[in-house]
Amino acid sequence: MSTLKPLEDQIAGHTEEDGGSENIPRFLKSDEGYVFKPVPTARGGKELEFYKSLDQYDKTLVEFLPKYIRTEIVNNVPYMGIEDLTYGYLEDFANVADIKMGTRTYDNSATEEKIKAEQHKSSKTTTKPLGIRFCGAKIVSPTTGEKVKLSKVWGKQLKHDKIFEEGIKKFFWHPDRSLKENQLIVKSYLNKLERLLTFFENNQQFAFYSSSLLFVYGPIDSNKLKQRDTISLVSSDSNIGISLKMIDFAHVDTISPPTKDESYIFGLKNLISFLNKLLSEN
Repeated sequence: MSTLKPLEDQIAGHTEEDGGSENIPRFLKSDEGYVFKPVPTARGGKELEFYKSLDQYDKTLVEFLPKYIRTEIVNNVPYMGIEDLTYGYLEDFANVADIKMGTRTYDNSATEEKIKAEQHKSSKTTTKPLGIRFCGAKIVSPTTGEKVKLSKVWGKQLKHDKIFEEGIKKFFWHPDRSLKENQLIVKSYLNKLERLLTFFENNQQFAFYSSSLLFVYGPIDSNKLKQRDTISLVSSDSNIGISLKMIDFAHVDTISPPTKDESYIFGLKNLISFLNKLLSEN
């Protein structure tokens, strides 16, 4: 008997509720700190295979991948269990953002029709001009606990000249938090993003199309922290932690002949540039 229950705070993904074309069931979660993602299609099977091969990848890349635990069948649908990146934070105070990376959102198996449709969608969002797009976010006031949930539709409607003020700043720089804490959070993410960029500058094996970065930060739950190495404290005397992992690997291609994933690198450099701008303006 499965003890999995619905993931209440799912912020992105093709679900029954969001009007996505796939109508894939909602994510589930377990008490031991794992999220179970439905993988009913061939695309889901490709992602599952990617996770099962983690021990073959570059060590730096593995640092940025959630750990895979097992697959469970629920109502005849296979679910893939990976680390819940909000586990280890005070439950009601975790801030979460899903940012889709890269200018290209289709893999090499895409038909001509699919390629045209994806390129058209990308041209209407921040994907084409910036290589980044918010797929959803949850922002929590550190003082009142008041939550603001930003949807996938919000992310698609965000224009490239507004993404800094209405997306980046809104998520990474909360007015209810002290200047020092905001700075520490942004600097901690910049350290991780620079490390990820170093991997991509050297990576000529994989192209990550339609993959996302999942950002989580907030006050930690000290009772759970020892169980999880996904959280980095922003300083030794702070109870604020951050997490950053790559997610969504249904469209990962092996690059042949070997070359860089310029689509992802472009987005990563723009994201780093925006965070540096946040620091320089504050």
